[in-house]
Amino acid sequence: MDSPSAFDKRSDQATRSAAPRYFTMRLRYWIWLISYAAIVALVVLLLLHLRNSTIMTLNTPQAQQEWDQWRTAARERSGDEGPVQGPVKRKVPRTSEPPALVLMRDYFAVTLVGALFFSTMLFLFTVFVSHGIMPAGDSRIAEGDDIIKR
Repeated sequence: MDSPSAFDKRSDQATRSAAPRYFTMRLRYWIWLISYAAIVALVVLLLLHLRNSTIMTLNTPQAQQEWDQWRTAARERSGDEGPVQGPVKRKVPRTSEPPALVLMRDYFAVTLVGALFFSTMLFLFTVFVSHGIMPAGDSRIAEGDDIIKR
């Protein structure tokens, strides 16, 4: 039989050294994917908790009474019913309910989509930057009997 040529030796060594790198890169992508899923779950759970606590706190008669008192005080300071009190003319809020209650009750889906969008953008930026910082791994090129690390 013919002895293997130098080309066959080099391609065999390159194949053997590429296999661990493939698994390392695949593991790295799985870690990023699991991290992203954890961040999305954390954002959703935190917003759901914030929504529940906001609705429980601000959807009471006492909170409504405090909001009405604040609106009355803002109307008095705005200058609509007399001279402006303070250095700035305030606008009287139009809503009859606290804004945080309206946001979490009526616009929760928009809030959730916005939070997920910006969390995803921040995560993608972090992945992009970390890929630039991390070394590519132990890529090796076989040249004859010598292995040169890049």
